[in-house]
Amino acid sequence: MTSNDEVSQRRQQEINIKLCIICMDEDNIVLKKHPCLICDKKAWFCCQECISKLENCPICRTKLNINDDNNQNDNNLDDRSCFEKAVEKYNIFMINHQTINNILGYIQGIVLTGVIFFYLLYLGKLLIYIFCTSRCDKEKNSQSTKGCECYDLTQVNNYWGDIMHNFGGSLGAGIMGHIVIIMVRKLNCCSSNRRNN
Repeated sequence: MTSNDEVSQRRQQEINIKLCIICMDEDNIVLKKHPCLICDKKAWFCCQECISKLENCPICRTKLNINDDNNQNDNNLDDRSCFEKAVEKYNIFMINHQTINNILGYIQGIVLTGVIFFYLLYLGKLLIYIFCTSRCDKEKNSQSTKGCECYDLTQVNNYWGDIMHNFGGSLGAGIMGHIVIIMVRKLNCCSSNRRNN
């Protein structure tokens, strides 16, 4: 036999779970707000699938599709854009399929790491190229006589396509360049905030 305390505790846990008032399916995510203008917003919850089938509020029986201009608000589900509906369906799918969600998370991490790596590498190549071409005298440079130290770095075949050429120098220059970009942005934000105050 279960005690009264255990029964009341189980009921309290059931009340705390936000379930759809129609299907009572724990896997379906309920909407943050229901479209009824009469009921309290925490009086009942409904999922996307079931709310589209309702004409009247299941509690107070008020019509849900109110076309009065004064009563229309952001709770009306028909006002949502196709993008918002697609994002919500995507989120529900991902919550119901955790394995796919984890795999996509790993793929996203790998792609993001690659993007950051190539961004830093090519930022470094660009900074080295700008520095060397502005510093070197092109008329004095040739294969036999090198007019500056930068000649070997930038005047090679396939400079932009060869990732391994001056790999460490390019990556280091990219990291330093990115730090400088962040510092300049922070200084611009601070100075604009001071002007506004």
